[in-house]
Parts: sequence; structure tokens; C-alpha cells
Amino acid sequence: MSMDEQSKRVLKQYTLDAVSILERSLDLCKNGHPSFYRVAAVQMRILLCDTTYRHDRQEDIAIVPILFPQLKLHRLDANYRPRRDEPAVDLASWLDSVANPADNMNLRQLIRRVCDVDGGAHVDIKPQAGISDQETARLWIISIGEYLVPLLDQVLQD
Repeated sequence: MSMDEQSKRVLKQYTLDAVSILERSLDLCKNGHPSFYRVAAVQMRILLCDTTYRHDRQEDIAIVPILFPQLKLHRLDANYRPRRDEPAVDLASWLDSVANPADNMNLRQLIRRVCDVDGGAHVDIKPQAGISDQETARLWIISIGEYLVPLLDQVLQD
């Protein structure tokens, strides 16, 4: 998709704001306000894996793939750390990597589930809709955010 310079500036500002909110939410999580992982997940959805329906079909509207289509990320291990000994992958592959084997959920599904049903942006009280282990989900969201913030700060400066 071709984008004019004004649109790029607007998206870049949204990205800067989302990264700032993400960073502040992570700080709050670490300083006695663990529920802010939900706010962090919403910012990651905006940045990485947001979608909408247009003309009866799902369309990706996440900011990072639009602004930085060549971005590469290291998959995370079971201890939430980047696997720097392996090659980095594109964002879509990274989002499709498994987050929590117990839930058989990938990173995209985890972020979306926290946002869409576990209180990030919406709440769905059906037991099958939620995440079986909210503490693990919180740790994953915080770890993903801690990995993303410096990475996105770097690409935003380039």
C-alpha cells in the first residue's frame, strides 16, 4: 500500500504514543498495579495485530506492519526471553509462534484474547472465552512488551 508523507507522519505519531503508553503500563505493572497488563495488551494490538471488517472481509490495520514491513523479531522461549541464538523472523511469523503451550495459543491469539475477552478492551464472561491462567497471560504480555519497547524505540529513531 502506497502512503503519502502526511499519513506516515500521523501513523508514526500514533506509534510513538502507543509505545509510550505501553512503556508506562509496563512500569505500572512492575510497581504494584499488575492489572495494567491489559492496557499494555491493547497497545500491542494497535501496534501489531489489529484488524477490522471492511466490505465483509477482515483487514489488517495494525500500525507496525504498515510503517515497518521489514521488521524482524526473535521468537520468545518458554521463559519469555528472546531466542537470540536463532534467526529473527518477520512479524507475522513471530505473532504465529506459540506463547503458552498449555493453552495452545500463539502470541497473536494471546494479545487478542486479553484485549477482546479478558478485560483489555472487552469482557466476555463465558468460561471458554477467557484464558485459563491469567497469571501466565500477564507474564507473557509484560515480557512481550519489555521486548518490544526498545525494539520499536530503535526503529522509530531510524
